[in-house]
Order: sequence, then C-alpha cells, then structure tokens
Amino acid sequence: MKFNDFPFIRYLFFFGFGVLLYPYISTALSSSSILFSLIFIWLVYLILIIINQSRKVYTFRFAFPFLAYSLLFMMGLWLALDHDPHHHHEHIVHHPASRAYLAKVQHNDLAKPNSFANTLSLLFALDSLGAPQRRGNIRIYHRSPAPLQPDQMVLITSPYERITSPQNPREFDYSAYMANEGIYHSQFVGDNIQVLGEGPPSIFGKMQDLRGRMLGTLSSWMKDRAAFEVASALLIGQKSSLSEEVGQAYASAGAMHVLAVSGLHVGIIYGFFLLFFKPAGMPVRARVLYLSIVILLIWAYALLTGMSASVMRAATMFTLMALAQMKSRTSSVFNALALSALILMVFKPNIIFAVGFQLSYAAMLGILILQPWIVKAWLPSNRIVYYFWEVTSVSIAAQLATLPLTLYYFNVYPTYSLFTNLLVIPGAFLIMAIGLPLLLLALTGLDLSLLARVLEVIVKALNEVIFFIHRLPGAQREGVFLSAGEAIALTLMIWGGYMLLSSNYKKTYAYLLATVMMVLVLSKASLWLSASTADELLVYRLSKGLAVDYKENEAHYYFHFGASLKDLEYKVLPNRRRSAPNEGGWLQGRSIGDSLVLALPSHGLLSSKGGLWKFNGLKPKEVYHYDGHQWQKMSGTEAPGPTTGAVKLIF
Repeated sequence: MKFNDFPFIRYLFFFGFGVLLYPYISTALSSSSILFSLIFIWLVYLILIIINQSRKVYTFRFAFPFLAYSLLFMMGLWLALDHDPHHHHEHIVHHPASRAYLAKVQHNDLAKPNSFANTLSLLFALDSLGAPQRRGNIRIYHRSPAPLQPDQMVLITSPYERITSPQNPREFDYSAYMANEGIYHSQFVGDNIQVLGEGPPSIFGKMQDLRGRMLGTLSSWMKDRAAFEVASALLIGQKSSLSEEVGQAYASAGAMHVLAVSGLHVGIIYGFFLLFFKPAGMPVRARVLYLSIVILLIWAYALLTGMSASVMRAATMFTLMALAQMKSRTSSVFNALALSALILMVFKPNIIFAVGFQLSYAAMLGILILQPWIVKAWLPSNRIVYYFWEVTSVSIAAQLATLPLTLYYFNVYPTYSLFTNLLVIPGAFLIMAIGLPLLLLALTGLDLSLLARVLEVIVKALNEVIFFIHRLPGAQREGVFLSAGEAIALTLMIWGGYMLLSSNYKKTYAYLLATVMMVLVLSKASLWLSASTADELLVYRLSKGLAVDYKENEAHYYFHFGASLKDLEYKVLPNRRRSAPNEGGWLQGRSIGDSLVLALPSHGLLSSKGGLWKFNGLKPKEVYHYDGHQWQKMSGTEAPGPTTGAVKLIF
C-alpha cells in the first residue's frame, strides 16, 4: 500500500514535530506570535482556495500541502505552549511558596517505604495577601493516620518546595519526569494535614474508590502476598503495592510489561467480546449498540486502571476500530494508531515525552510491521509448534522495535524474555479471563472465594515460573548505555535492516544503512579522540556523607564514606557505571577529627571539612560545577565551598 493511504501518519508527524521542538524554542515564543502565524497561514490558505474556485482550476499544488502541514506544525507549538505553566501567570511556578494552602486530593495514597504519596491540586494560596486562586499540582508525602481519598479538600499549613534538578551527572532527572506529569513542586507534610471535607465528586475519584474496594476484596481472598501483588497489578494496574523482590523478578525475566496495564490487557478485553459475537454479521442497530457497549467497557477499564499512556493509546485505537466497524468499514490499523496518538497529544502534548507512551507505540509498530515478516521466516506444519512460534515472533518484533528505547532509558536487557513471553502471555490471558469477571461479580456481594482460590493458584504458578527464570544465570544484562544519538542510530539501523531485507536488498536501503553505521562509527571515534586526558577529580553532591571519583592516566579510583545506599544507587553509580573504567582501585581515606583526608595517587592530599576543600601539594587548573544539566566552568581555580551540585576539578 502507498504511504498516501495513511494520511494521519503525516498529520501526526508534523503536529508531533511542533510539540517536540517547543522545549528548545519556548523562550523565543509567545502566544500572540503563534496565534498571528496561525491566522496568517489560514488566511493564505483560504485566499488560494478562493482563487482556485474563481478560476475553476486546481493550481498551487505545492502551496496547499505546505500550508496545511505548517498549520499542523504551528498547532503543535500552540498546544504545547498552552499546556506550559510558565505561560500562565496564576500557576504556582510564578509565585513564592505560600505559608498555607487549600487543595483537592487527586487519587488514593501510594505506599512508600516510610510514608504515603499523593497528588494535590492547589485551589487557594493562603498568605499575607489573602487567599488568591492558584493553579498547580503538588506531590506530597504524608504520615496521616487516616488515608487520603480522592476529591477530599485538605488544608496544609507549611510551604511546598520546587522539585530540584539533578545534582550529579547522569543522575535520574526526577524534576523533568514530574514536569511531564504537570507537577513542579513537592512537600513532606508528615501528619500536618487537615481534611476539611469532601469536594465535588469526579469520575476519576469514583473510579479510584471502586478500585480501592476491589483491592480490599482481592486482599481478603488471596492469602499469598506475592500473588495478591501480581493480581492487583495485572488486573487493575495497582503497582504501588508491588514489593521490590517481585518487581525485580518480573523485570529481569522480561515480563514487567504484563504487570503494567497496557495495550495487551485492553486488546484481551476487546478480543474477548468479539470472540463470541461477530459484529459484521449483526443488523446495523444491533451492531452499533453492541460495539458502543464494548467501547464504554474499554474506557471504564481505562479509567479504573488509572489512564496510563499505554492504556489510553490502546483504548483510543480500539475505539476508532470499533467506530469503523459500526459502518462495516475495514479500519486501517496504522491510521487508527496514528490518530489515537494525535488525539492523546491534543489533550496532553507532553505525553509524547512519557517513556510508556514511546514504548507503547514502538512496540505496536514492531508488531504490525516486523511480526508478519518475521513469522514468515519459518512456517512449521505442526499447529502447536506454529502457535508457540507465532507468540515468539510477536515478542521478537516488539523487542526489536523497543530495544533502542529500553537501552537508552533503563540500560538493561532481559536475556530470557523471548522464552518468558511464551508462558506469561497465555498466563495473563487466563488470569484476566477469570480475575476481571470475579472482581465485578464480587461487587454484588456474592461469595466467590472458591473461584478466587483458583485464581490465586494460577497467579502463584506464574510467579514460580518468573522467579525460576529470574534465578537463572545471566538473566539480566546490565550496564548497556546508549546516548540519545546512539539510540536514534540504532533505531535507524533496525528499521533500515528490515527495509533492506524485505525489499530483496534494494541498493537505496543498503546505502542508507551503511551511511548510518558510518556516522555512528565516526561519532564514536570523534568522542574518543576528543576525550580529556587530564587528571580529574569528581566530588558528588549527596544528602549525607561523601563520594569521590578520581581519574589519573586513564586509571579510575573511587571513594565513599558515610553515604547512604540510596544515594550511591541513584546519585553515584549511574555515572560510575557509565565511565567505563580501566584498571584502578579505591582511594585511601582517613577521618581526622572533624576532617576527612584523602590520599590521591600522584597529587598529594585532599582534605574536606564542612564541605570546604583544601589541597596539599597541587592546585587545580580548572573547576566546574554541575548545574543540573551540564558542567559550568567556575571563575578562579580555587576549590569551591559547599555547592548545590557536584564539582569537577581538572589538574
């Protein structure tokens, strides 16, 4: 089929390009400039249409698509700007933190190691100027004896804080992650929170209350804790109760996608209803009614599970397919997929930066494009063997398409994921087929403990399989790091390889693939040649204690003292693992009174007291400070005192 058969892919491309470009040019944009551009382009478009109508000919063949795509691009910029709180004066990013504020609870509490997390939607700021209305969401951590419920109105009498940028290189950017969710502030409130009453009920609050009732019922039936955790995550998307042990087992086995409610789960529900009743054979009215019920059930499930990016994508796509079936039309899956992404981005442009959104659409493209080609590589005559091969081909296609994103974001790869998916996908289907009707019927008050016991046995069996794979040697390959450019290059290589093989080795695709590989090799060589050979000392910024990396003549040395395991895992190790050390070792350090003294291999002693650094024997040539995004050179060459970020000294 021709590319012209998929117009929504083109629309998505230009609209999405505007959204993606916005963060890089936002400071140079204003709502008035974008609005003027939109009006100007539309007027030119309208004038050309009038000219064609008056002449009764079709001219300007290049101008029409250019103007149309320009409109889509500008609409992407406009919506991204409209959702940017920095362009709304009433948003709390423009105002100092208030001493107290009134807010509305957004969802049920999420259990954390030492507290409970929730999100508040701020309504009024209480300060010396009165109680002005404010906009913005705040992530709070509390220890209130009574759990917070959606739609409750609460009063907090302490100020919130801006979520800080990373303090160390390659540290996870939690501030950017939360900004994509529309949250720029956080606060630990302890038990300093007053519930004033219930606010106006919302559909989200009602659905979360229903989810809580289902979880309570499921918990009373299932005695095995790990089985309950997996069942609640798989059936209704409640991963907050998932223990670290269970989560790690599913991640290393390559089955974490089963616990994250996604298109797989929505597809199972959609396919389940179409398995018994074929809409194509129904009368028009019955077909419309039946498919409308299916659409309502899909969106009810999406609301129940929390409206994640992957669920919204799948729900939107299956809705479009069902609407096409109402008129007995064959829906293009690619058009439905592109239109679903376009709709989601119209309502929430920043969703394009969400990891789940990117992985979800990449996996779908892999399954739709790569899987049919992969499955044709081998056509076993045995039906059972063919079934397992078909499931395997789906897994291979999804993993190939998502591999660059997986390595870029998570730096790990589950070794046995192909084998795992042969077992977990049928297991997930069976659990959902039993579990969802069980939870719905339980709301009627029926005693379904026997059926719940059957469900628990199935989930426990699935857990046993996952833990067995998790314990296999080399279950997870760690420490695979890709830059953004390398991830893009790997993506082009995968799809270029597919086009080369599926086109019988067409030269155009061979040249494209060779060009990408050459650019990648040259860029790596350039980085290697430009790498600094100077001796470097990196001092990390931690909540407590000290962590230091030292490089001398390509050898790497490390030291940490009094640092928490959490700080080491999230603030230090991401950079240490990426530095790819050669031979090296640990620096020798000693605590003398209230000072800490380190012995550098060739540069004397380094001492620290209260965050102030002193050198005995050598003075650094350059000093850099990490500002949350990159290294900034500091004036002077004296070792700085306490800073808000990591410090790098060049000798």
